Amino acid sequence: MTPRRRKMIRSGDTIHNPVTGERITFHQTSADTNGEAVVIECTVQPHGFVAAAHVHPSQTERFAVIEGRLGMKVGRQRLVLERGDITVVEP
Repeated sequence: MTPRRRKMIRSGDTIHNPVTGERITFHQTSADTNGEAVVIECTVQPHGFVAAAHVHPSQTERFAVIEGRLGMKVGRQRLVLERGDITVVEP
């Protein structure tokens, strides 16, 4: 059996999760920004979802809706973002 080679994600790479309908394209990685940021574009199919609720203890997330609607929960608050809306989630 040939060992599987491990690969770090690079700018321009796209991954797809057929279960959730997510498609993530990496525009900038931590390696590109000296650890300062990771910039991704996440496309979710209608009625798709992000795999699991999660928390980033020291990272800020910025969400910008390019098309469609995005429902999300921030703490105990439920948000519905529309095309053109932007929200920032602090750690």
